[in-house]
Amino acid sequence: MRNPDHIDRIRQRLDQLRAFDSIPGFSRLYYDLIAARIADLPVDDAGVGAVFARYLEHELRFHRTLSALTEDDPISLDDMVSLADKRRIALEEVLDALERLRAGSDAAEATRLLVVAECCYHLDASERVVSYIERAIELGADDPAFHFALGYNRFALAEQAYTALDADTRETVVVDIEGYRAAMLDAVSAFEAGLSGGAMDVHIYRWIGTCLSNAGFDEAADHAFGHAGADDEPPENWDAESPRRAPRSLEALPAITAEEVRKVGELLKGTHTIADIMGDDEA
Repeated sequence: MRNPDHIDRIRQRLDQLRAFDSIPGFSRLYYDLIAARIADLPVDDAGVGAVFARYLEHELRFHRTLSALTEDDPISLDDMVSLADKRRIALEEVLDALERLRAGSDAAEATRLLVVAECCYHLDASERVVSYIERAIELGADDPAFHFALGYNRFALAEQAYTALDADTRETVVVDIEGYRAAMLDAVSAFEAGLSGGAMDVHIYRWIGTCLSNAGFDEAADHAFGHAGADDEPPENWDAESPRRAPRSLEALPAITAEEVRKVGELLKGTHTIADIMGDDEA
């Protein structure tokens, strides 16, 4: 038995949200996958669907208001701050409801965590996003899109934790090189787990290439971009903000160790040789 009320509300809100260009393509995919998971839950777990429907209603209100404010003139700073505050309050209300839910199965709990992660993403809480998506994947949320989301947020967290703006040059620099490199390889691990031979692979390979390049594995990065069919093209960003790429202190990276070479080889499932990773002159 299913709860058609919540499912119908979700589908209706998703259809309405498709009218707004302000919603990134990846978010649409993520919402569709959550909706599909909710449709498979038993009526005992209808609470997850009810809260997700409420989340979509808040998002619909946000994007409608944003569209109205930007229809004729550029949005004012005061209007933008007010709109952001209202969205934050709505997200926190949804989070509170989700935290009070008790899921009756692993599938429902994974779905709850995916919605929690989306709320935290919009609240700029990358560390919480990573933690919730990791747990959802452990509970069986194994779609490539969820691995992509984990990789993207591990990447964003690495940028936040290990880089800073140089006061003199105004360029982004790495402040903890070893930590940054390890975090980039963790992001690669998440992205690589999402490779499935499907349409999303081109996006995943571009992000793998970006992370490997940022970590100093230029040859492996070139091969990843080659798999994407766009060696010199930056990764397509499916989300609202473009992440910072290639901090300027990369020339200070220490020599790549044998252990790091081994780890990259494992991450890429043997599709690259040591020569690919290090470059022919260094293999």
